Amino acid sequence: MFSDPVDAAIRYGRVSDGSFLALPLAPRNRRVLVAAPSYLDRRGRPNSLEALGQHDCLAFMAGGTIYDNWIFEPEGKRQTISVRSVMTSDDGDLIRRWAIDGRGISYKSWLDVHQDVASGRLEPILPGVTGELYPLNMICPHREQLSPIVRRLRETLLGYLSGVNYNP
Repeated sequence: MFSDPVDAAIRYGRVSDGSFLALPLAPRNRRVLVAAPSYLDRRGRPNSLEALGQHDCLAFMAGGTIYDNWIFEPEGKRQTISVRSVMTSDDGDLIRRWAIDGRGISYKSWLDVHQDVASGRLEPILPGVTGELYPLNMICPHREQLSPIVRRLRETLLGYLSGVNYNP
C-alpha cells in the first residue's frame, strides 16, 4: 500500500495489517442497498434479500474479482447473498452514477451515497436490513508519519464526518 512515499491514506474496510497505524474516521459506516426511483418504478422494490436475485445489480470489481456476493448482518447474523451483476466496474463512483441513472441496485458505502439519498436521487432498499460494517480509516505507515499536518487533516475529516447520520 505504501510503495510510494506518503504520509497517510484513506481506506474503507477493516484493517487487518497490524504493521500500519489505523486511525478511525467513520467506524460505524455500513454498506447499504440503493437504487434510483426510476429503477424501482420500472422493476419494483425487492421485499427480501433473496429477491435481489431477480434484480439487476451493479457490482464492484477489483484485481479481476467481481464482488457479487454481498454480505449482510440481519439481527447480528452474517448472511451472504449472491447477486446477478449486469454491470461491473473497478470505479466505485461510476457504480454510484449508474445507480443514479436507474441501471440497477448498488451495494455502497453509506458515506458514498448519503447525499444522493437526501436529495432523492437514490432510495434505500430494505432499510431495516443491516449491511456489512464498512469503516473508513486513515492509515499511516507508522507512528512517525503522524505529523501535525496529518493530525490536522484527520481533525478536519472527523469534523466533516461528524455531521453524517449513519442510520439510513
